[in-house]
Amino acid sequence: MKESYFNPGQPEYKELADLPEDQRANYVEVEGGGLIKKGFVEKSAADNDKKTAIAARFAKNSEEYILRGEADKFDKVRDRALKELDYALTSEKIKSPFTQVRNDVALPARNAVEFSPYRKELFDSEEVVRKYAGVIGAHLVFGEMSERLKNNKQFVLELLNTTGEGFKYVGGGISELPGNMSSDKDIIMAAMRTDPIAAFSHASETERNDLDFIATTLDVIDEQKYSPHTGFNALNEILRMADPALAKDILEKRELGNQK
Repeated sequence: MKESYFNPGQPEYKELADLPEDQRANYVEVEGGGLIKKGFVEKSAADNDKKTAIAARFAKNSEEYILRGEADKFDKVRDRALKELDYALTSEKIKSPFTQVRNDVALPARNAVEFSPYRKELFDSEEVVRKYAGVIGAHLVFGEMSERLKNNKQFVLELLNTTGEGFKYVGGGISELPGNMSSDKDIIMAAMRTDPIAAFSHASETERNDLDFIATTLDVIDEQKYSPHTGFNALNEILRMADPALAKDILEKRELGNQK
């Protein structure tokens, strides 16, 4: 005999208590009114959990693919920039005494970095910044590199202690560093090698009035082999930044020395 179909949707079945006793275990009340079979509720809940889990995987995987795609793009851009920088650095033209010749060979490398959609990321790369400094002049790169690198004392000291054509005036770049870095004694002494005036100007008041520190600065100025005019101005600049009373005393002693 065929089992009769039970329909809980009949008007008289408004809540669980209205159902025949043998059917009550198969149904649950729905919020807002009505009845629904238990198995359907459990399946719906399970399906909902699966949908939530799959949606989370879609979101996670999509983000990972995007990030990996961006990383791949950046790697290609960085590699191209490094290739252009290497070409410029190994060209004999970069050592030319003529500014226009140097600029011409440096232009493709500068464009690969400065006009890149990843400019910010490139100036956060030690490898890129190190080579870029050699191409454009290291004293100019301090203003371009990321805050992370500006606050990396070891990297800053590395740049300041590098020698070569592009690093002749590297010490002047400390003006672009944060105050805690530009006034650091190790950084000041490293900058002193190529730009004694810039280094002296960032020294503490105590250092600027220390006779040994002044003597060291004068030694470096002598080593620079400045022209008479530039050297004379450099000495006066040091005195201008020193304590007025100390500067006056030094000037008086200099005059006495000149009279002998």
